[in-house]
Amino acid sequence: MQITKKEKHLYRILDVAAVIFSLVIFLAPFYFMLLQSLKTSREAGLLTLTWPTGGPHFENFVTVIKTQRYMIVRAFFNSVIITAAVTALQSVGIFNDFVIPSTSCRGAKIPPCS
Repeated sequence: MQITKKEKHLYRILDVAAVIFSLVIFLAPFYFMLLQSLKTSREAGLLTLTWPTGGPHFENFVTVIKTQRYMIVRAFFNSVIITAAVTALQSVGIFNDFVIPSTSCRGAKIPPCS
């Protein structure tokens, strides 16, 4: 069965619509968190999607960073270390996926996957 140009065009429109919908669904919580973090406590309690009155309040970020002797900075670096370690281990695993099938096991040659 051959796909016509009209069907290809329709599929392309549906693909773009699905990507846009997915981006909106994925990015909406991050937008809401960023917007709420720029508001005063009173404005944030209203849970509206309006821009903060009087401009953004970046002192909220300073307060969070200074809380409990910069614990959030330490937590960030711990996350970086764990992410780097997992990535390194996965890289070793990927290399093993290539080497193991092409080696012999107890004298019997394991045929490589092709």
